[in-house]
Amino acid sequence: MSTSRRSTDEWKSRPSSSTTTEPATEPTRGPTRGPTTRRPNPPNNPPNNPPQNPTTTPPTTPPTSSQPPADRTPPRISGAETGGTIGDPKCTEGNTTAGVFATVTDAGSGVRSVVARYTFAISGRTGQVTLGSDGDGYSGTIGPFSGGSSDRINVTIVATDRAGNTSSAGAGTISYIGCTQTSPGPGSD
Repeated sequence: MSTSRRSTDEWKSRPSSSTTTEPATEPTRGPTRGPTTRRPNPPNNPPNNPPQNPTTTPPTTPPTSSQPPADRTPPRISGAETGGTIGDPKCTEGNTTAGVFATVTDAGSGVRSVVARYTFAISGRTGQVTLGSDGDGYSGTIGPFSGGSSDRINVTIVATDRAGNTSSAGAGTISYIGCTQTSPGPGSD
């Protein structure tokens, strides 16, 4: 029995019987001359699905605004000061209050509030006083206080602008003389 073998070149040049992936087509309708030609199905004709076109979003431009940029700069505090000695009015004939002063400016949104926060060094008692303004100058009064032992009162100025930014600066220490005498601790006069 004789078997004919084809060379590799013959196999390569031979037309392939595999199917190709061309779009589905249907015969043309109506009278035709010559061979029938095929045309692709219309895109919305089932069973074909319409081609999926990627959606494109037009480029966006940022909205224009007449508002100034956001204020991210805190108020500036300068000249914060307090000091002196105050005493419990029940047992002291001297001063019972102490003044607190500071200059506060804010070039952005403007100053909303300025307070003097105080803490008694030994007892830990805390509080705050809202300072009133006269232009850029802010002032207020701390005291009078009643009861307790002698102590030191540490004062800090806290300023907040209309955008919510805050800053703080130490204003100094006030010596407090209570009716119960104890040493106010190191650093007091």
